[in-house]
Amino acid sequence: MQNDGQAQGSVVDGEYFISIDNGGSNIYDVQLIQESFPIINGKTYLFEFDARADANRIMEPRVAQNGGSFIVYSKTGPVLISSTPKHFEYEFEMTDPTDYNARVVLNFGTSDIDCYVDNVSVKEVLPNSVENNTSPVPDQFMLYRNYPNPFNPSTAIIYQLPQSGENYFVTLTVFDLLGRKIADLVSDEQTAGKYTVQWDASGYVGGVYFCELKVLGSNGIQIYNKVNKIMYLK
Repeated sequence: MQNDGQAQGSVVDGEYFISIDNGGSNIYDVQLIQESFPIINGKTYLFEFDARADANRIMEPRVAQNGGSFIVYSKTGPVLISSTPKHFEYEFEMTDPTDYNARVVLNFGTSDIDCYVDNVSVKEVLPNSVENNTSPVPDQFMLYRNYPNPFNPSTAIIYQLPQSGENYFVTLTVFDLLGRKIADLVSDEQTAGKYTVQWDASGYVGGVYFCELKVLGSNGIQIYNKVNKIMYLK
């Protein structure tokens, strides 16, 4: 806590519960912090977490410098959380000098509304690695941010499928700004694992595109869908 912020933290049903008595007057007056891990210049990272609150309120997630100028490496700002659990993910490139003592900061100040967080992680993105049917098996669906982004002329799109005892029917499709399908990258039955697909956009005009991952179960019912914005600089 900072200044007049007052809160307590505990683990409840697998989530970290922040009980806030006084949110203070600044967003940083109530903080959840994990310190002392390296963020390397030139590397790309995925910062993600799950969050909810007893009612609508603002929080601020950061991967940042520990002290000094408090540089926000993740380039993130305040976000809205509600009583519905939401997964947040941010991909960022470390453009500042290497920091071997970086920290994750989740700011919950200015409000007395209690919060819950789970699955907080910062992981290096390895776009050239492909893990399929190897251990450990992914435990959730995920469409990662493409790398690089922006790109010219090709980019790697990574997604994962969790173990469920059944095969999935997977489509990975690229659309333009008008919603027109311009590329079918995947349309096939696949098993659990992590997959990397390269898209070469050299035959297309530069601009903003959308990549959609859609997954159907063995019964034909859609069980996962996510769309990421990607940018081709030509």
